[in-house]
Amino acid sequence: MMNHKSVLVKGLMVATTAIALIGCEDENNSYNDVASEQKSTISFTPANLEPLGDDFDYEGWLITSNGPIATGKFDIDANDKDATQTFEVLKADADDATKFVLTIEPANEEGDDIKKPTDIHILGGDIVQNTSILSTSHATALGTDFSQATARYILATPTNKNATPTQGIWYIDKSSSIPKAGLNLPELPDGWVYEGWIVDNGPISTGTFTKSDEADSNGAGPAKGMQDAPAFPGEDYVNPAKDLVGKIAVISVEPNPDNSEAPFSIKPLVGTITNEQGMMMLDNKAADSLPSATISIK
Repeated sequence: MMNHKSVLVKGLMVATTAIALIGCEDENNSYNDVASEQKSTISFTPANLEPLGDDFDYEGWLITSNGPIATGKFDIDANDKDATQTFEVLKADADDATKFVLTIEPANEEGDDIKKPTDIHILGGDIVQNTSILSTSHATALGTDFSQATARYILATPTNKNATPTQGIWYIDKSSSIPKAGLNLPELPDGWVYEGWIVDNGPISTGTFTKSDEADSNGAGPAKGMQDAPAFPGEDYVNPAKDLVGKIAVISVEPNPDNSEAPFSIKPLVGTITNEQGMMMLDNKAADSLPSATISIK
């Protein structure tokens, strides 16, 4: 028969073993909790990105198997545009990510909008060995570098029967008997539009558009005459009169919704307006205005 002392000893041994096992389990759970919360740091270094103003921010997104994961909002310091931004994310998300996308977001987002990117994707890139070179030409962004964009224009004022032709600009190619679109531009994804500008003591919008063979949002403009205008981007300045020779014409790429009444930083086509015989064209300046960035993940 087992005496009381033996029973007591065995009870103490069982209790000690149970406590030890519980201790090991707690230690393992603690380790797993720490592991699940391990962090990675993303370093983001921009080039040619411009400040967005008070109402909008840039935001980075890791594209993972579980969808986009926000890395955090920021804006660009006008005095230090190339400054590196750093963001802390879960290491599990960073390890799972295959792409990085930069968007433009309203600064005052609320609710579910905070968890998903807008359509305004400005830069994108594949993540390879914890690094990525971001560009507008990536498929997750604008999908082009605008290097093949061209703009032919004529000076004409169709809304006053061409009585004062140097007071109107129209992006029309009249090299053949049938007028056709003078703009050769890549199709933009959702979240972006083109916009025409005349620079004369400040930029003046000639209207937004997405198609080169349709009228822009301004039609012939508020200073047009009484006659009809062609269904192409352009504008007349006949009432009040404005002579356009020597002014600067610009075709920009604008976020939609727009962050500013001024031209956005992406300006692929720029030129001084002339009144020459023959074909007049804007210069392709895309390489001078396109933003880019690099990221590294540690």
